[in-house]
Amino acid sequence: MPPPGLYPLNSARRRNPTTTATPRAPTRPVPAIVALPSLPLQTRRRVTSPIRRRHNDPALDADVRRWFDDDPASPRVAILGPVTVEAPGRVPSERVRFYAEIITYLAARGERGATTDQFDEALWPGQQVKPASRRVDVSRARRWLGQTADGEPWLPDATSDRRYRLREGYLLDWDLFRRLRSRGESRGPAGTGDLRQALALVRGAPLAGADVAYSAVARNPYTWLPTFDIEPRHLTSGMVDTVYRLVELCLDAGDIAGARWAVEQAWLADPDRTSDITWRDLLRVAAAEGNTAELDQILDQRKVEVRFTGDHGGGTGRRRAGTRPLAPRRLRRPVRPTRIRSERPNPARGAAHPKVRNIGANPRVSVHLELDRGAERDGGVVTVEGVARIDPRPLSADETAAYLAKYADTPRAAGLSAADFLASYSTVIRIEPTRTRVY
Repeated sequence: MPPPGLYPLNSARRRNPTTTATPRAPTRPVPAIVALPSLPLQTRRRVTSPIRRRHNDPALDADVRRWFDDDPASPRVAILGPVTVEAPGRVPSERVRFYAEIITYLAARGERGATTDQFDEALWPGQQVKPASRRVDVSRARRWLGQTADGEPWLPDATSDRRYRLREGYLLDWDLFRRLRSRGESRGPAGTGDLRQALALVRGAPLAGADVAYSAVARNPYTWLPTFDIEPRHLTSGMVDTVYRLVELCLDAGDIAGARWAVEQAWLADPDRTSDITWRDLLRVAAAEGNTAELDQILDQRKVEVRFTGDHGGGTGRRRAGTRPLAPRRLRRPVRPTRIRSERPNPARGAAHPKVRNIGANPRVSVHLELDRGAERDGGVVTVEGVARIDPRPLSADETAAYLAKYADTPRAAGLSAADFLASYSTVIRIEPTRTRVY
């Protein structure tokens, strides 16, 4: 039996794409409009457009086979779910989670490696670490990783520039995910298999439970995550976006079972079901299937309350969005903060949305946006981090026109007028960007 916190990779790798998902009742949304200064608004392009560029990754198929065939000779680090490490060496008899964190940290650093100072600050922030203590911990992680077929350690001693780095050839599931996604996108409709294989790597919420302290007196683990590309919110955003693309391709091909399986994988990555994108995907699947009962069930769970006021500030009324079958299969996604963790909203009428309340307590936010797939990078996700503020003023005429032009399909599919749509996204949040990441 594996130690606590570590789970076998085999049990969840291969999933049946025909199983169905049962939606759970989420919290009631009161969405917000987000205005990003200096960021152009562009309409999504169809993923079914022709192949746009060649993809050159000759080792990808071999690496994927090594992963799914449980290659015993290569270390495999999995973070698309609870952190797991499988390696040819000897598993430590104690502090397994700590040594798994060391291996995960170095795997995330990749070819850059980490200097001894970077290593110490990541694993023991703010502490003076004795070199002998560090060497002992590194040697135990090295023993777990084992040796290559040539007898070389997967984790060599520090180099002349005082850097630790894993030897080339180890496997990280997030790296395989990105490579499969990139190749799948480059192939257009023929890339469905690559996107499906990428999502088959998902076992649960990224790095689930990794930040839970080992004990009441132990160090806080994974404090270095917020500065890394494998920060869980970034991984979840990338997986949800990949699901969106696969759902489009499957529905275009008439593969409703495949589209539904993709939604299930999104729920694995986002167990709290906070992503509006995935709820829309599920609506599109149910609409394509002609399942009006499921449509009504989802819409009952995801009630859209539209507040509207008379010209002279009269009484407030509410109505639920129409429950007509959602025939349009492509619903545009409103630009809004994603994965801002919050408590359950107060069900009382007029209560502020948790995201709005949280911004008042902590204005630092991140927004995940899809790159234009016609660009040279051929798609991807950009994460914009910044400081948010609630703007009591309404959108300007130009902002309103641009917002409605970008998301014209959304109110039409939900049976809303433009005025009702703007009323349902009534809170204006403006973000001053401080950092961007692309992956």
